[in-house]
Amino acid sequence: MTLSELERVLKLATEHVYEREAPAGVTRYIAWHRYNLTPIHGDDHRVINLDRVQLDVFWQREPDTLFGDVLAVLDHWNLPYDVQDITWEDERQLHRAIIQLTVV
Repeated sequence: MTLSELERVLKLATEHVYEREAPAGVTRYIAWHRYNLTPIHGDDHRVINLDRVQLDVFWQREPDTLFGDVLAVLDHWNLPYDVQDITWEDERQLHRAIIQLTVV
Protein backbone atom coordinates (compact mmCIF):
# COMPACT_ATOMS: atom_id res chain seq x y z
CA MET A 1 0.00 0.00 0.00
CA THR A 2 1.40 3.36 -1.00
CA LEU A 3 1.12 6.52 1.07
CA SER A 4 -1.58 7.89 -1.25
CA GLU A 5 -3.52 4.63 -0.89
CA LEU A 6 -3.17 4.88 2.87
CA GLU A 7 -4.63 8.38 2.79
CA ARG A 8 -7.54 7.13 0.65
CA VAL A 9 -8.19 4.26 3.10
CA LEU A 10 -8.08 6.62 6.10
CA LYS A 11 -10.78 8.72 4.44
CA LEU A 12 -13.12 5.79 5.08
CA ALA A 13 -12.98 6.83 8.76
CA THR A 14 -13.31 10.59 8.13
CA GLU A 15 -13.01 12.93 5.18
CA HIS A 16 -10.71 15.10 7.30
CA VAL A 17 -7.33 13.50 6.58
CA TYR A 18 -4.29 15.76 6.23
CA GLU A 19 -0.58 15.37 5.72
CA ARG A 20 1.15 16.80 8.80
CA GLU A 21 -1.46 19.26 10.14
CA ALA A 22 -5.10 20.21 9.74
CA PRO A 23 -6.29 23.71 8.91
CA ALA A 24 -7.03 25.99 11.87
CA GLY A 25 -10.35 25.33 13.53
CA VAL A 26 -10.69 21.65 12.57
CA THR A 27 -11.32 19.62 15.75
CA ARG A 28 -11.87 16.07 14.45
CA TYR A 29 -9.27 14.76 12.02
CA ILE A 30 -6.37 12.48 11.16
CA ALA A 31 -2.93 13.95 10.47
CA TRP A 32 -0.26 11.65 9.07
CA HIS A 33 3.41 11.91 8.24
CA ARG A 34 6.25 9.67 7.20
CA TYR A 35 9.01 9.72 9.75
CA ASN A 36 11.39 6.99 8.64
CA LEU A 37 12.29 4.76 5.72
CA THR A 38 13.37 1.20 6.49
CA PRO A 39 15.05 -0.87 3.75
CA ILE A 40 14.40 -4.62 3.74
CA HIS A 41 16.88 -6.80 1.82
CA GLY A 42 15.42 -9.88 0.14
CA ASP A 43 17.10 -13.18 -0.70
CA ASP A 44 17.21 -12.12 -4.36
CA HIS A 45 19.26 -9.04 -3.39
CA ARG A 46 16.33 -6.74 -4.08
CA VAL A 47 15.67 -3.96 -1.61
CA ILE A 48 12.16 -2.94 -0.62
CA ASN A 49 11.75 0.34 1.25
CA LEU A 50 9.14 0.43 3.96
CA ASP A 51 7.73 3.77 5.07
CA ARG A 52 7.19 4.22 8.80
CA VAL A 53 4.12 6.40 9.24
CA GLN A 54 2.63 8.12 12.26
CA LEU A 55 -1.07 8.84 12.44
CA ASP A 56 -2.26 11.46 14.88
CA VAL A 57 -5.98 11.08 15.49
CA PHE A 58 -7.60 14.15 17.05
CA TRP A 59 -11.08 14.64 18.47
CA GLN A 60 -12.61 17.11 20.86
CA ARG A 61 -15.50 15.56 22.73
CA GLU A 62 -16.26 12.24 24.34
CA PRO A 63 -17.84 10.01 23.32
CA ASP A 64 -16.43 10.01 19.80
CA THR A 65 -15.96 7.06 17.46
CA LEU A 66 -13.09 8.41 15.33
CA PHE A 67 -10.28 6.52 17.10
CA GLY A 68 -12.22 3.24 16.93
CA ASP A 69 -13.16 3.92 13.31
CA VAL A 70 -9.49 4.38 12.39
CA LEU A 71 -8.53 1.10 14.09
CA ALA A 72 -11.38 -0.69 12.31
CA VAL A 73 -10.18 0.61 8.93
CA LEU A 74 -6.59 -0.46 9.64
CA ASP A 75 -7.79 -3.89 10.77
CA HIS A 76 -10.02 -4.28 7.71
CA TRP A 77 -7.08 -3.56 5.38
CA ASN A 78 -4.77 -5.85 7.43
CA LEU A 79 -2.39 -3.02 8.29
CA PRO A 80 -0.47 -3.85 11.46
CA TYR A 81 -0.14 -0.90 13.82
CA ASP A 82 0.98 0.12 17.29
CA VAL A 83 -0.99 2.52 19.44
CA GLN A 84 1.71 4.60 21.11
CA ASP A 85 -0.34 6.93 23.29
CA ILE A 86 -3.77 8.41 23.93
CA THR A 87 -3.71 11.77 25.68
CA TRP A 88 -5.44 15.09 26.15
CA GLU A 89 -3.50 18.01 24.67
CA ASP A 90 -4.07 21.21 26.62
CA GLU A 91 -2.46 23.31 23.88
CA ARG A 92 -4.95 22.16 21.22
CA GLN A 93 -7.80 21.34 23.60
CA LEU A 94 -8.15 17.99 21.81
CA HIS A 95 -7.78 14.30 22.55
CA ARG A 96 -4.89 12.78 20.60
CA ALA A 97 -4.11 9.16 19.77
CA ILE A 98 -0.75 8.31 18.23
CA ILE A 99 -0.66 5.28 15.95
CA GLN A 100 2.44 4.03 14.15
CA LEU A 101 2.47 1.64 11.21
CA THR A 102 4.57 0.47 8.28
CA VAL A 103 3.55 0.97 4.65
CA VAL A 104 5.19 -0.83 1.73
